Order: sequence, then C-alpha cells, then structure tokens
Amino acid sequence: HLTVNKMGRFDTSIVACHAYTWKGRTHSTSGIYYDTLVGATSDGCDSTYILSLTVADTVKIYDTLTACDSYRWNLSGKTYEATGDYDTVYLARAHEICDTHYYLHLTINDSAVNGVFDTTVCDSLTWDGKHYTESGFYYHPYQTIHGCDSTLRLHLTVNKMGRFDTSIVAC
Repeated sequence: HLTVNKMGRFDTSIVACHAYTWKGRTHSTSGIYYDTLVGATSDGCDSTYILSLTVADTVKIYDTLTACDSYRWNLSGKTYEATGDYDTVYLARAHEICDTHYYLHLTINDSAVNGVFDTTVCDSLTWDGKHYTESGFYYHPYQTIHGCDSTLRLHLTVNKMGRFDTSIVAC
C-alpha cells in the first residue's frame, strides 16, 4: 500500500520596475528564481516556490531642440527662455510599469533687436533692393543666422533737390 504525497508548487510571475524583493532577497535582473521550504506541506513534503521575474528599467528619452527666444515644453508645462539641459518625469500610467524620464537639451537663439533707422536723403534711396522716393516708414523682415525672425524699420525723410529752370535768349 503506497501513499504518494505531492510536493507543494507555487508559481508566481511578476513584472517589476528596477528590482523586486522576494523571500528576503532583492533581484534586479530578469530571470527565474526558486525557493524551497522543507516539509512545508501538511504531509511533510517540501514546497517549491518559483518566481518568474521580468525587471524593466526606467525609460529615458533624450531630445535636442533649438528655438527662437523661448520654448514651451509641453511635458513639463514650463516655458524656457535660456539655453540649458532640462528634465522631467512622466509618471507611469495604468498599463506602464516604470516612469519615463525625459531629458531636453535646449538651445535658445535670440531674435535680432528690431532696429529703427532714421535717415534723411536727397531725392531717393535704394534699400533692400527697392527704390524709395517718398518719405515714410518702411519695413524689412529678415532672419538671423539662426533662423529667428526679425524686422528692420526705416524712417525715411526724402528732401527734394531744388530745381531751378531759367530760359534765356541772348544775342
């Protein structure tokens, strides 16, 4: 007459961020881990515990951007006006395991100061490839060497040259 008692077997699958502590030990790598409790069943048989562990790392995303004057980074909700390195953490949601760290290397280029030129000329002026013969305000949009928009403004005063016509009949 033979009585066969079954060993206890307990399987657990875990997905963890960075590390997982199981049976008093911290595991930081994915793998299958075993633990045995001698005589743990009611029949005195050993029990085997099996852990199937998947360890995920924090997601790191790096981005490099260049902007004119300022940049609003939607991930942080902030507007940056200086060149620098910035970071923010995007917290894990329901189906994500680990938080995501975003790193931004930002270069801010300034738009050129919008210049105003006051100029007085006689009769006409050629500026930006255009010929002007009337007084007034004229604008010239351009981009800086970094591609930032800027505008030059010309306040032009045109003085007409005097013209004196004389008709003479002489012998």
